[in-house]
Amino acid sequence: MKTCLAIPARLNSSRLPNKLLQPIDGRPVLEHTLEKAKDTSLFDEIILVTDHPRLAEIGKRLSVRVEIEKSVCHNGTERIHKILHKIDADIIVNLQADEMELPAQYIEQVLQESV
Repeated sequence: MKTCLAIPARLNSSRLPNKLLQPIDGRPVLEHTLEKAKDTSLFDEIILVTDHPRLAEIGKRLSVRVEIEKSVCHNGTERIHKILHKIDADIIVNLQADEMELPAQYIEQVLQESV
């Protein structure tokens, strides 16, 4: 069974502009989240689904697969849905890009409880 951790990320947050680029301890929020995702061991693939090259650069720098989806989406789940045809996985777990403090074991628990 193939598993994927998909992380939808858009640059323009309505409440806090450029939220995912805001530095925390000298690194962007998105970088922290991607590093947490990479700390997991149960996923066959991690995909960053974004609408902006600046966010894509962070994913590429951290060796995460990046898919650009520039369509207008109402939420992150819809952004992932738009690229489903590009994902070869039986189970896809959605991790929001600003969940930088979520421990890796909790992310893995979502997958374990889905199987």
